[in-house]
Amino acid sequence: MEPLVSVIMPVYNVENYIAKSIESVLRQSYQNLELLVVIDGSPDNSGEKAERFAVHDHRVRVLYKENGGLSDARNRGIENANGHYLYFLDSDDYIEAHLLEETVRFAEDNDLDVVVFGYTADYENHNQVIIHSHQVIPPGGIYSNENMNQIKLNDDFYNYIGYAWNKLYKAGSIKEGGFRFVKGLSLIEDIEFNYSVLRSIKKLGFIEKSFYHYIQRPRMTLGNAKYKDFYELKLRAATLRVDLLRDWGFEEKTVLNQSLLLYFRVLKSALKNVSEDKDLPFTNKRMQIKTLLEFDEQLGCQRNAKLSLPIQDQLLFNLVKKKSLLGIHALCKFTSIVRGL
Repeated sequence: MEPLVSVIMPVYNVENYIAKSIESVLRQSYQNLELLVVIDGSPDNSGEKAERFAVHDHRVRVLYKENGGLSDARNRGIENANGHYLYFLDSDDYIEAHLLEETVRFAEDNDLDVVVFGYTADYENHNQVIIHSHQVIPPGGIYSNENMNQIKLNDDFYNYIGYAWNKLYKAGSIKEGGFRFVKGLSLIEDIEFNYSVLRSIKKLGFIEKSFYHYIQRPRMTLGNAKYKDFYELKLRAATLRVDLLRDWGFEEKTVLNQSLLLYFRVLKSALKNVSEDKDLPFTNKRMQIKTLLEFDEQLGCQRNAKLSLPIQDQLLFNLVKKKSLLGIHALCKFTSIVRGL
């Protein structure tokens, strides 16, 4: 008999998108699934729309809870899941029809704890029309504790390894390991969860296909939102990534090179936020940039450090090493070199 898959969908204020998301689950070519729709204190009609599906399809279960955030909703789903595998789907995105069929078969054939697959970032305008799409697809492969250090660290690695919604998890690995999402954590909740899981599993597989549609809408995004402790959270994410590479047995030279690159990206992202903050007076911007630069050694931006970077990033890197406050501010404000973070 085919193993049961528990699809966990946290829901908050997505009444305009939830139907498409649920339909993409119920239309899976793989039928042995349960869909746990976790209504996280949502004040809109998302719950009512989910209930309509539950009336006609016994595989849909709608769970209600007080608002506790994305991580708390996912944890409620884990606690109520009956499946042999777990899959997390965001309720304003959708999935391809063969996602579960292909990932379950891949996991079963190779006894995998986690399956990673690619995704498509679809950029919509205000009329919900896709104006641009970009695929992120990992190189295929199967890895165990003995050869995790052979995983290719390409430009997209930290994107596809960090998200929760482009992975199929063996439920036993999650539940027996006691892994949960950190309640109240913002911005890096997926990274914190995944890196804890990935450091403990025995076998990991990558499928060289895109099954997930990650919808980017005109709204406040992670890149421009004013998160509390933004810099500290980004720094924490970089540290988790470096720790993972060490646990996977990568050579120290590779780890140090990746560390330098990751910490520079953290600084770059933080400088962007400061420089583009329209509510922050110029004097305050200079003070905050100066404070950030005081951590340049921790960030790996030592004066003698070298990185292989695109020319625009290299310019910023050189300004950081010279501690040029005005140069950094001007560069971040008037060019597009920090776009896309």
